[in-house]
Amino acid sequence: MRGGTSIGSARRRGSTGCTSSSRASSIGSSGTRRSSTIARARRPAVFETDFGRIAVRICADEWFLELDRCYAIGGADIVFTPTQSWGPDAIFRDLRDISRAMDGGYYLVECTHPSTEARHRTKIIDPAGAVVASSEYRRAGIVSAEIDLDAGRPVRALRVYDPHKPGGYLREFQPERMPRVANDLLEAILAARRPDLYGDLAPK
Repeated sequence: MRGGTSIGSARRRGSTGCTSSSRASSIGSSGTRRSSTIARARRPAVFETDFGRIAVRICADEWFLELDRCYAIGGADIVFTPTQSWGPDAIFRDLRDISRAMDGGYYLVECTHPSTEARHRTKIIDPAGAVVASSEYRRAGIVSAEIDLDAGRPVRALRVYDPHKPGGYLREFQPERMPRVANDLLEAILAARRPDLYGDLAPK
């Protein structure tokens, strides 16, 4: 926010070094300044890159659950969020963001400042809800993690059981049948949703 003007922008850089960016600005009640380089989106954008599908949400976008669900339906592998990330407290923020990553089946990379509550950090969260990397408290730095998008998402156990031969340590306590697993957790979540029931959320 600069005076009566609010500005939001995002930039992405490909592995080749090329960049693309968007910028939006508005001026309070006195009117709206429109950019000549962007237009109002008709749907949340998911970008195809040479390493995976990415999406970007900026600051207060993190409060809108519908946006994250649209990114999941669009097949986003990673969602990037540059944000101040204010809220009731850091515990609330962590639970919110972990649940969004799990529900959407994507990696969440959230860049914020590490200078309020001790738990308020820059974080990288995987689709299982685990924090795989985070910044240090009250220290500037770079947070990074190596992730393999080809490895798929967390598996789910099916209600189909295959024979299992006990072996190794404490074999007498091992079951003789084990549930079969499938790497289709996100597809199962999306298939169970009923978007036809959400018509009341759309403007008339």
